[in-house]
Amino acid sequence: MMFLGYLSLFVLVVVLWSLRRLGRVLDESEHVSCEVAVVLGARVNEGGEPSGALIRRVDHGVDQLREGRAARLLFTGGPYRGRESEARVGLERAAGQGVAKALMSMEEWSCSTAGNARHARHLLGETRVLVVTDAYHARRARLEFERYFEGVEVTAPQGPRMPGPKALLREMFGTGRALWRRHTVRPKQRPRREWFRSVESWELGACLALRRRVFQEEGGVPRGVEVDGRDEQAMHWIGIVGGHVVATARAREVGDGNVKIERVAVDKAHRGKALGARLMREVHRDLHARGVCR
Repeated sequence: MMFLGYLSLFVLVVVLWSLRRLGRVLDESEHVSCEVAVVLGARVNEGGEPSGALIRRVDHGVDQLREGRAARLLFTGGPYRGRESEARVGLERAAGQGVAKALMSMEEWSCSTAGNARHARHLLGETRVLVVTDAYHARRARLEFERYFEGVEVTAPQGPRMPGPKALLREMFGTGRALWRRHTVRPKQRPRREWFRSVESWELGACLALRRRVFQEEGGVPRGVEVDGRDEQAMHWIGIVGGHVVATARAREVGDGNVKIERVAVDKAHRGKALGARLMREVHRDLHARGVCR
């Protein structure tokens, strides 16, 4: 009986030590260099206004970019109760502070910390990430992100180190579940979803780069023919697999209510997988939803 008591005490000490290590956040004086700062989402209030937690995280993420700790920002978090997505609200706040949209991207599908990590890996591939969240959430965030990334650092803004009772219970339950998954569940290196959707403004450059490889370098199409000056007025779509842009297309109105779909390109390494067909289904669905074609 005494042996079991000592064993329980030893296990408790190990668990507490592990949680203390997992909860460590970077000091302001520490310098790290990461490819991406992943800003975790938080509640969006009615009217699309960011909550205090989201404001803290976004502003701290912008600070990390300006201090050179990260080269770009990824905002995470999907919509809740029909409101604007956490990622979009965060990105718009950062853009309002003068951050170039070319340095930012979004992940708008997740609704949990585990989802943030999984979808971030899908978009970014293997890279070193700096996770931006509140101090009380650092343990769970590190647990989830270390399942998908080799190099993970966590940084937190000045703010409450302890949440309210409801959030505290959520963190306790979530951290316990994350610990269990860490040791028993194999991480999904490839999330179930691959994305085919309309292009955000900061993604257009990646689409043009894919078109250059396919049409100019592979197909020998002259640059003056492929780059026709109509991209700014056209609608564009993108296909993302494994964090890489693998397909793109554009559509433009050509008069009399007609729309021409053109510049359809699929990366050479991903052909033969019906990605072009999936992209075209999304293009037609989107055009119908916009009322552009019937």
